[in-house]
Amino acid sequence: MAASPPPLDISPDPTPPLRRVHTFAPAEIGRANGSRTFDVGANIAGRSTLTLHGGVPLGAVIQVLHGEHLDADGHNDTTNLTMPYDLGRERQLVEYVSAGVSDETHGPWFAYYGFRCLE
Repeated sequence: MAASPPPLDISPDPTPPLRRVHTFAPAEIGRANGSRTFDVGANIAGRSTLTLHGGVPLGAVIQVLHGEHLDADGHNDTTNLTMPYDLGRERQLVEYVSAGVSDETHGPWFAYYGFRCLE
């Protein structure tokens, strides 16, 4: 079955833009196999910001996975978000490419997620 083509009439979303109403300081709760896990302390709808404090080489790809709960091994479990057509693709995953400079900051512009944990 072929997928429907996208609509030809595309218009901007008339709802108000997202605004920052609170800033959370996530706590690191684990490290394993090159990843770090952080807990925001509450299940939120929001965006994460990542600041790289030096030592990250130019072109390094950093992935941030947003999830609502952890599996038995302490990693984000996003199976509650999986759709049949995902074919193994992670949802709520953002990738950033390092510019190789200290204190560079990354954050999504056109997305927000439901999450409590970051990995």
